[in-house]
Amino acid sequence: MNIPEEEASLFLKLWLELLLFTNKEVSLFPDCQTIEQLKYLELNDRMALRDALLTRPELIGRFVLKNPAGFDEGELSIVRTWRNFVAGDFIIERYLARNAIFIKEAMVYKVLALNDPFDHFVGKEELPAYVNTVLLPFKGQIVYDGLLGLHNIRFGGGFRARLREQYSHVKRSGQIIESLEPGYVDPARRPVPARSPVPVRDWRPEIEALLEQAQKLKAERGAPELQREMFKLVKTTIEMAQHAAAAQPEMDSLWDVFGKMNRSMRKIFKVLESAE
Repeated sequence: MNIPEEEASLFLKLWLELLLFTNKEVSLFPDCQTIEQLKYLELNDRMALRDALLTRPELIGRFVLKNPAGFDEGELSIVRTWRNFVAGDFIIERYLARNAIFIKEAMVYKVLALNDPFDHFVGKEELPAYVNTVLLPFKGQIVYDGLLGLHNIRFGGGFRARLREQYSHVKRSGQIIESLEPGYVDPARRPVPARSPVPVRDWRPEIEALLEQAQKLKAERGAPELQREMFKLVKTTIEMAQHAAAAQPEMDSLWDVFGKMNRSMRKIFKVLESAE
C-alpha cells in the first residue's frame, strides 16, 4: 500500500517546502522558518497550515513561479499537478494489495500511502473508517498528504453493505479513479477484449425444491440444541443459495442472510464448546 521509499522521500521534500512557503506567505506560525521547525509542529498546527494552503490554492502557482527551494523542472511539474487536489472527508472502505479504497460521495479512489501503510493508523478490523485528509496526484498515482484525521463514527451493517455495493459497481464499470492528473493514461493498462458471455445454468428450480424440503426440518420438543441450530443453519444456507442464484443478486439481501448464517455458526460453536 506504499509508494517506494525514494518516491515517498521526494514527495515529502516537495510537500514540506510548499507548506513552508505557505507559512511564510500567510504568517500563520511566524517562528516556523525552516523545514526542521515545520516537522516539529504539532499535528493540529500542521493541519491548520495545510488547510491554509487549500483555501488559497493560488499559492501553488506562486510557489512554482518563485521556486524558492530551487527545484528542477521535473520536480516543479509534480507540484503543478497538486492544483488538482481533492480534500475533505472520505471513507476508507477497504485495503487492497497495493492501494486503499477511499470513497467520497459518488467517487471512488485508489490511494497509496507514504512511509507507513494505512493499517498502521486504521486497522483492517476498524474499516470502514471516516477520515479527513487531502488526496494529491503523484507520478500518475494518488497519494495522501500524510495527515489523516480520524472521525469517531461507526457504521451499521446496512451502510457498510451499500459501501461494498458501491465499490463493486464502480469496479465493474471501470470507473475507479487512479490518477488526478488530467488526461493521464497508465501505459501499463491495455484494453481488454470483451468476452462473450458464458451461459450459466439456472439452479433456481432445484434450490426451490431444496428449500421446500428443508422447511420440513423441525426439531421436536426436547431435541438437542445442536440439532435445532443445525436445522436453522441448513435453511439459512439454502436461502443464501437462493439469493445468489438470482439473475441480479441483491447485495443487501445477501449480507442480511450472511448475518443470520454467521449468528447460527456462533451458536453452534458455543454448543460444541460447552459439550467438550
